[in-house]
Amino acid sequence: MIKYLYLDDEETTTIKPYSDMVVEHSKELHIDVEHPAAFKNNSALINRLKGYQGLILDWRLDEISSKTDKKKADFRAATLAQEIRTRETEKKIHPLPIVIWSQESKLQRSYQGDFTSHDLFNFVYKKDEIVDNPDIVHDQLLSLALGYKYIDKFKSTKKKFNLSDLLKAKDSYVDIRVQEYFNSTARTVHEIARFIIQDLLYRPGLLIDKHRLASRLGIDKDASKDWKKILDSIEDYKYLGPFGEAWERWWAFGVEKEWWLHTSGQDSPISLLNAKERVEIIKKKTGFRNLMVAEPIYPKYHTRFYTICEYTKKP
Repeated sequence: MIKYLYLDDEETTTIKPYSDMVVEHSKELHIDVEHPAAFKNNSALINRLKGYQGLILDWRLDEISSKTDKKKADFRAATLAQEIRTRETEKKIHPLPIVIWSQESKLQRSYQGDFTSHDLFNFVYKKDEIVDNPDIVHDQLLSLALGYKYIDKFKSTKKKFNLSDLLKAKDSYVDIRVQEYFNSTARTVHEIARFIIQDLLYRPGLLIDKHRLASRLGIDKDASKDWKKILDSIEDYKYLGPFGEAWERWWAFGVEKEWWLHTSGQDSPISLLNAKERVEIIKKKTGFRNLMVAEPIYPKYHTRFYTICEYTKKP
């Protein structure tokens, strides 16, 4: 079981429903809810974290005192997270993900302007987002904790840090400049995790999500009954590294070069063809007849798709 500690200065009856709706999706995740004033100082809290694999914080921990004991915490999320990251570097505590659960008003009031603290956290969830997608939050919390554990073990058991091995990928999939970045100096587990999440999973390049995958194949995935068959056919190019359980991605080089060459039998890059040409070749070579060609979001746009409209998620 993966255990998170959740600190919030609201009353337990107010905040526990958020954790309850997240953990109900499996027995693999458990969240303990505590008022921050229950801890005398940072050291007491950090010592308690030794029994957890993750930490959830409200952005402001010192605003509302508990009606029971009338006490307030004397620390905030940013200062606490900084102390935890420092202790991790000193190997006085095991590395763990730290996420923010907070009201949008609190985030707008102070978090969004405090750029210096953003790198301390793995994710920021507005509480409305938790209500709307508790299953997604559940999967991401599990994946974050498992990913940190995997990276920590990898670093401690490997004599030489090889990014391709960490990401469970072929060397040809990982840009050599990225590998050199990690070879240049020792990186903490948190730095590696931040890089994977921010620069690989959320920045299209080496890895692409399902929307960009469909765009590059020229397929309207929502209208195609054989879309699942396409995903099965490119299973070998799926990202299997840290955090891949909750963030589904594919290696762009593997799909565009290796899979396309093997499937189409052509040397021409897929990007030179329009959507209709791509889909016709895929249908002919795979036998997946129920594939629909993606249409442009505006009539005069060309269909040599490569990326997406971030708003509509369409090619």
